[in-house]
Amino acid sequence: MDVPEILKVFVKENEGIIGIVLGLIGTVFTIWGFLIGMRRFNEPQSKTPSALADIFAHKVIRVGVINVPPTVTVIQNGEEIDADGIFPRLLKYIAEKEHLKIEWVPVSWSDIFEAVRTRKVHLVPSIYLTNKRAEHATFCSKILRVKITGVVRADETRILTHDDLRKPDIRIGIIRFESGWEYAVDRLNLAFEWKRFRVLDLAELTVLTELLETSVVDVVLAGGINCDNAVRLANKTKSKLKMIFVEKPLETWDCSIMIGRDDFELRDWLDRWVRKIRSLPELAELETRDLADFVDVVEKRNP
Repeated sequence: MDVPEILKVFVKENEGIIGIVLGLIGTVFTIWGFLIGMRRFNEPQSKTPSALADIFAHKVIRVGVINVPPTVTVIQNGEEIDADGIFPRLLKYIAEKEHLKIEWVPVSWSDIFEAVRTRKVHLVPSIYLTNKRAEHATFCSKILRVKITGVVRADETRILTHDDLRKPDIRIGIIRFESGWEYAVDRLNLAFEWKRFRVLDLAELTVLTELLETSVVDVVLAGGINCDNAVRLANKTKSKLKMIFVEKPLETWDCSIMIGRDDFELRDWLDRWVRKIRSLPELAELETRDLADFVDVVEKRNP
């Protein structure tokens, strides 16, 4: 009788005992797994502190900044970075009263979500609340409403309505992940008509105006503040640009402070402070002054 045949006979004659043994082995592994799980459950769980707890633990607020005057004006002196404008003034006032230091951290439109998710920064001010952004972050202190508009050359006559942007011969410049980019993705079928678009990764106004001046694009779509700044900059030189979609904007979105997703503790803390201090005469006067040249594209609101 060969070996396989012997094994068959052995298994058949001891089938009951083998079943009991296998059952015991299974029970042992089940109990072992349960005990390991309970041990891990009862061990102290490491938990990342909330953003607000982190701020007060280190006495520092890390603020991501993108240069969009007058809401945020980034000031760089060598390696030192400071910020001024509507949102930075509010944050500086809060920091002073709470005995906190502010670290200003330059960020770009394309990395703002990663910056707050990884706590590279605790917050990024002057960010428009769009549907897509709301999927990835929480927003608070919605103190302004800003129009989404466009910039064209002064002699441009082909782009008069929103529908004109769909014409196949209209070339459009946008900044990746900026509000104009979101409009292009949602409304202008960017994914399938990408040849009509010039997508920039930098938000430098000089780059935007050069695209128009050199006829690389026919229109630039962006937040109204960026568009207004671009026109002012260009018109200081020989170039002549104009804004479009001011009376009938492409969209109108809240301009607010962006923080980590579901970070409600930090949201409530910021909202309480902003509601408390925004109406202070010295801050209200500066805000009104800063917005005086942007009344066509920005309106104040209560957060």
